[in-house]
Amino acid sequence: MLLTSQFDRRKIALLLASAVLQLHDTHWLRRSWTLEDILVMENNELCVSCNFDDASQNHPPSTTNTAVILRNETLFALGEALLELVYQVPLSSPDPQTRLCTALEMARKLQNDELENFATAVAKCLCPTSPTILDFDLSQDSFLNWYYQEIVMPLKEDYEVFLKRSYT
Repeated sequence: MLLTSQFDRRKIALLLASAVLQLHDTHWLRRSWTLEDILVMENNELCVSCNFDDASQNHPPSTTNTAVILRNETLFALGEALLELVYQVPLSSPDPQTRLCTALEMARKLQNDELENFATAVAKCLCPTSPTILDFDLSQDSFLNWYYQEIVMPLKEDYEVFLKRSYT
């Protein structure tokens, strides 16, 4: 997926974050999805690739190792996807520790390369933290609210900044 304009990247980032919010508890979005599961249409609409014949594979239970390293696989996948949007480099690895180390290294670089809202949203996807939430599970209302406020809204603000720039 080659997105050349920052406006397009902002729009896709917001669409991906919104898709996670809407599809996290369905068979449409696997727990550890990648950008290969998403088709971006010419008009920047998203289509999710899903195999309903094997619905049990869409949300397999996390392995203990993965659950300890990645606090929330779906959110981590969003963080990886956002990094891939910016740097146009796939980050996938079967080893969760390697995935985390690579993503964190790129997120550090992102702090210098991107707007603060975008970079902070990516960091929070990779390593969600909250003083009041211990269970980073999207099925919990408190975490869904945190996700909306800390991930979706900052990405929306960045999108709106670029939207205003495109009209001036």
